[in-house]
Amino acid sequence: MRGVFYVFIVTDCKSATSGVQKRTFDDKRVVSGHPEPYGLFYLLFMFQICGTLYHVATRIKCLFIDVSFLNFKIMAKQKSIIRLRGTLGGITFYKSKDGYLARESGGVSAERFRNDPRFKRSRENCSEFGTAGKGAKLLRQSLRSLIMQASDSRVSNRLSSLLLKVVQSDPENERGLRRIEEGNLSLLRGFEFNRQGKLDSSFYGSYESSIDRATGEAQISLSAFTAEEVVVAPEGTTHFKLMSGISAVDFKLETFASDFSYSEILPWDQSLVPAMTLETSLSSMGGLPIFHVFGILFYQEVNGAMYPLKNSVYNALRLIGVDQESST
Repeated sequence: MRGVFYVFIVTDCKSATSGVQKRTFDDKRVVSGHPEPYGLFYLLFMFQICGTLYHVATRIKCLFIDVSFLNFKIMAKQKSIIRLRGTLGGITFYKSKDGYLARESGGVSAERFRNDPRFKRSRENCSEFGTAGKGAKLLRQSLRSLIMQASDSRVSNRLSSLLLKVVQSDPENERGLRRIEEGNLSLLRGFEFNRQGKLDSSFYGSYESSIDRATGEAQISLSAFTAEEVVVAPEGTTHFKLMSGISAVDFKLETFASDFSYSEILPWDQSLVPAMTLETSLSSMGGLPIFHVFGILFYQEVNGAMYPLKNSVYNALRLIGVDQESST
């Protein structure tokens, strides 16, 4: 490994780059006549760079220096065969997507956060974030039968982030008290539950969707199509199935009602798929917001049995319609 570094000798603002010495080093070379481990030399090099940057900043009165390129790691990884969770001796042990980590405990106390006027804005933000999180969980639960067949590992976070924008669009209530049902729920239209398998990249057939509050019915009407020309299927696909769902969600009372519909399992070939309608219905929609979804599932036939293709990673599910009535 080969690198280059510079040593700055700073005397004033005008001569901040006057004295420059260029040096090179290799992984296992002798530095100044003495062999040194690369790790130690690199650490000293980093300290030298930080000190130089700070010195320059104080000379020219800089307000900000971006040193993100140094790529320092502030979290410690647990290497023991015993994985710890919790707090011990001021160190918090926890599991994340990067593995088992440890960090120093700290931050503002819960009592201060609840009562200090300086954290009022933070309390408002946390309240609305919690509202969005609860709403996202409730919506996922209402469509769980479909989502469990077509979703990615980040769907919860992505839906919560989008619902936070819905909460923030509420024009009626004050900050910290804004509600999902008062916001612009049409922001959810077009949401893909699986980023790895999007509906508009998997199904190119023409369809129309409708929601009738008076009858409590929702429909997706599809024109006749040739499967191989309209459906873009992943490798190994032999069959597919279309699905739809509808849910009426009461975000205030945290309740919902749902219904789902599926087509027959259809062969993915040059045969003509006749026009069809996927129908769902609810006994009562009331004044609740209605969510309408449409998706596709892929299968592989083996010895007469149908198997979901590649653990459903390419299945698609999209929120195609939102019908929102004003709250009373």
